[in-house]
Amino acid sequence: MSTATAYAPRENSKRFREAKVELVIAHPDDLKETVGYRQTGHGSVPIIKLRKGMIYWLFSEAKGMVEPTPYIISETTDVEEIKEYLDNKMLYIARYPFKD
Repeated sequence: MSTATAYAPRENSKRFREAKVELVIAHPDDLKETVGYRQTGHGSVPIIKLRKGMIYWLFSEAKGMVEPTPYIISETTDVEEIKEYLDNKMLYIARYPFKD
């Protein structure tokens, strides 16, 4: 899994900022994007893939909290693993879109 963190912990750093992000449980449609269409005998069918670059957090049942490490959907993301997280209501995303 790709994470969106520093390569190594920076425990002694005095230069940091805290960010507050409201999270919501993700729905399958939040993680999908249509990348094109293919023709079939019954018309065109959308080609659906995971949204690459999407940032998400996981809820740890053992700890009873959302883990602080964010993850990023990439080419190496396991679709079955994402499905399992969604089925178990473990996958959280930002409530509001990030601004450019």
